[in-house]
Amino acid sequence: MSDDDFAGHFMPARYTLIVSSLVVGTCLGCSEEPRGVPRLETFPVQGKVLVDGQPAERLQVKLTPTENQQIVYELVGYTDAEGVFTIGTYEAGDGVPAGEYTVTFEWIQGTGMMDRHDALKGRYTSVEESEWSVRVTQGEPIDLGTIELTTVDDEPS
Repeated sequence: MSDDDFAGHFMPARYTLIVSSLVVGTCLGCSEEPRGVPRLETFPVQGKVLVDGQPAERLQVKLTPTENQQIVYELVGYTDAEGVFTIGTYEAGDGVPAGEYTVTFEWIQGTGMMDRHDALKGRYTSVEESEWSVRVTQGEPIDLGTIELTTVDDEPS
């Protein structure tokens, strides 16, 4: 018997192994949390952003831990047409774990790679220079109120 005679007999087993590996890999990749990282309890954080006095739609609000917290997720929210946002950790709007955070903002405009830019000119993206911070405590929802940002450069006095 030649190798060709055996090839047909082993193909289904080979395909079964490949398909099984893909299914298992896909299922493992769909888990809700990274291996070894427990899902932390979260607490609601919301607010409203105005830019030059108007609601800013699709503006990103990001919280960055100031303490040595073991958070492996990006804590972000996006404003709606009224400028209202909620921050999420594991899913949109589910809140953030207790802790202290610096708040930053970025408002990306444009649709293509060449014309994308921050309409706020990067003035609110620096964690080190941010004026906004929040302390989230266990069991208490946080309302950051109305945050007013501007696209206008400061005039020298």
